[in-house]
Formats: sequence, C-alpha cells, structure tokens
Amino acid sequence: MTPSVALLFSAAGQQGFDVDQDCALVGVSKTQSGTCVVSTDPVLLTTDVTAPSVTKISTDIYYMAATVTMTFAGRVPVSAGSRLFVAVSAAGSVVLLFDIPEKVQ
Repeated sequence: MTPSVALLFSAAGQQGFDVDQDCALVGVSKTQSGTCVVSTDPVLLTTDVTAPSVTKISTDIYYMAATVTMTFAGRVPVSAGSRLFVAVSAAGSVVLLFDIPEKVQ
C-alpha cells in the first residue's frame, strides 16, 4: 500500500502538514479543475505561479498543475520534519502519494 495524504478544500486556499519520516513524493492527484501547487513555501499561492506580480526564482515548488487533473509521476525526496503546503484555486481534493524507503537492518 502506498502511503497517502488527502487534503479536502471547500474553496480556494492553502493547507499544510508535517512529514514525519524520510520519504519521496511520487504522485499528486487532484479532483478540482483549478490550479494546484505543492511546495515548502508557507505563503505561496496559486496566483503567485499562474499570474505572478513580481519576477523571482522559486526553488520551493515540488509540483504544479493548472487545469488538468493528473497524477504526477516522479520522485521528489522529502525529509522528516519538513512541512509541505498545498494551495488550490478552487474547491476539491488533492491526494499526495508517498514512497517510504525500507530501513536497512
């Protein structure tokens, strides 16, 4: 079974959660038709990516999808103690899928 976190949104907004062990973000799936951004930036909103008001470089974005509902196929390492933030531009749900490496004994 793949560990997952489901975040439910009744409107546009942002939620954060703490990662309790080393893992890799391997999938993101969303039901809403708007934009979704997964990052480590606590103030990053979807409009900062889709219609930025300033020019800057961000290294905090792990995933971003506009109008399509999709599953991300990649491996983004996430350390224990990290805080991930998910921002959406519309109501719906976002499911994050993780892979937890087996510990060597």
